[in-house]
Amino acid sequence: MLVPLMRFAKFVGLLTILFCARLESGLAQGVSPLLPPQISGLTWKVALMAGDNQIDAFDNAAKDLKALFLRMGINPANIRELSASPTERLRGAITSSAENLESALQDLSIGTSDACLVHLTSHGTRQGLFLRDSMLITPSRLNSILDRSCGGQPTVVLISACYSGVFLDPVMTKPNRIILTAAAEDRTSFGCSPENQYTYWDGCLIDSLTQADNWKLLFGVVQRCVETKEAQKRFTPSFPRAYFGEEIANLRTPVALVQTVGNAIDAGSSRCPVTRDSSYGLSGANPVKVGLDAATGPGRQLQYLSALRGPTGQPLRYRRVGTSLINNGILDIYELSYEGLSSPVRVYLDAYHFEEPMAPAGFLCPMAIGLTR
Repeated sequence: MLVPLMRFAKFVGLLTILFCARLESGLAQGVSPLLPPQISGLTWKVALMAGDNQIDAFDNAAKDLKALFLRMGINPANIRELSASPTERLRGAITSSAENLESALQDLSIGTSDACLVHLTSHGTRQGLFLRDSMLITPSRLNSILDRSCGGQPTVVLISACYSGVFLDPVMTKPNRIILTAAAEDRTSFGCSPENQYTYWDGCLIDSLTQADNWKLLFGVVQRCVETKEAQKRFTPSFPRAYFGEEIANLRTPVALVQTVGNAIDAGSSRCPVTRDSSYGLSGANPVKVGLDAATGPGRQLQYLSALRGPTGQPLRYRRVGTSLINNGILDIYELSYEGLSSPVRVYLDAYHFEEPMAPAGFLCPMAIGLTR
């Protein structure tokens, strides 16, 4: 009996030596070890590029995504902005071009504990992404940029443009990449007009990003949002597309990763104040005052709601269920729910007055609310 046990111990020891040697060899060659699919603790490095300045929608999306990422806790030093707009360049953005995108990503010094996130928004062609006053970016060119800048690190590419499904070309689909596009390779996307704040897809992305803790879930939410907008206008469907590389198929979004290093958030780590008043927000007599006026109120309400989570970080679902006139003030009523909650909770929001908002009792914030007077 002793001899077989000794042989087994030697066998296990040999396997351990071989595994460690292989891991050390891979690291010595600059090859990242396989990352767990839901890895936590990554540092997100972000490049945002608006390719055209003939309408404001592209720069609006880039700027508002930056603001959203900052609220999630991404370090400002880890974000680079590129724009075709002279006005935005005066504010510090880099001129949009393939060369400058690569330079911006390399300037971020993406290392073995980092994740690479690239958002591109512009017009599109069947050959690639249009850039004002520069050569368009093809799938092959973008692949080269990502290879040289992001390497084998987890890489998420978000592309809002007509025909953007061309970027799901085999040259782009690698195991360490997730790619979400606004349209199939043979379809146009919508919203590229002066009266729109964002393109349809960018708007859905911005509205949905805080509601999903992984990229697969986010894609589904954005897809349904786009389908709803297109159906309302009776537009030909754009058919947003996605690719999820096998190494990071279940990669979590920044909103999930900044809660804590892989653990549920609690009151001590909430990034907004949590009230001790049990009536705050839950009674029409004590509403959450998030607004300034009728024009900005609805957007500020959604910004507030998007920052909230359940008591252990559960993503929220919310819907507006009515309006009430209380104490001569107009309040909007929303129902909040999350997985495990027995029945929805009603919160009362004041879109016309402002006091620094807090999370109601039983809720927390994984990111800053970001509302000011």
